[in-house]
Amino acid sequence: MRFAIVAADGTVRTVIEVNDLDTLSGNTPPDCEAVRCEDRSVAPGTARRTAAGNFIAIVVEPVALTPEQLLARMLDTIDEEREVRMMTSLTNGGAKKYEYAEKAREVRDYRSLGGTVVSGLLLPLNIASTRDRFAWSMAEVDDIGDTLEVVITRYEAAMKRSMLTRKVAARAQKLKRQINAAAPSGRAAIFAARNWPTA
Repeated sequence: MRFAIVAADGTVRTVIEVNDLDTLSGNTPPDCEAVRCEDRSVAPGTARRTAAGNFIAIVVEPVALTPEQLLARMLDTIDEEREVRMMTSLTNGGAKKYEYAEKAREVRDYRSLGGTVVSGLLLPLNIASTRDRFAWSMAEVDDIGDTLEVVITRYEAAMKRSMLTRKVAARAQKLKRQINAAAPSGRAAIFAARNWPTA
């Protein structure tokens, strides 16, 4: 549900979307009241009341932004969208990052040596401490029972998914450069047409 947080003088301080009354109450200062508002165009501005004191409309005062302010707002939005998309595909924590780096190294080693050589010769004879070299993969082989090829293939699939974060970062840089290079009159079209990689 959408609410305008309105001060006693009728000024709309902010507009928020909440799904429960506790969150609404926590976001409503003591000197304000929350007014249900379905109008998607509402933004901070001025509230209008009837003679009886009831709200009948939210009147938005248009704010003219300078080209520099508009540019800053566009770039900030791109940065925020990039952050959200990247964080949804990354796993937090130093241990996870170490784990993923080690698994990626094992995939590269396995493929560079030739999977059949590793599985058929190096591993059975434990040449050059093969089990230690593929410690993460072998832990899954021993515990889950999958073959080394199956485990490595699973790691590769996860690595491909993690490429999305790099693509998102690259797209953000591209968009920001395009908007910065464009004339002020052309920035809005570039911003409106932005899209993000999904795979």
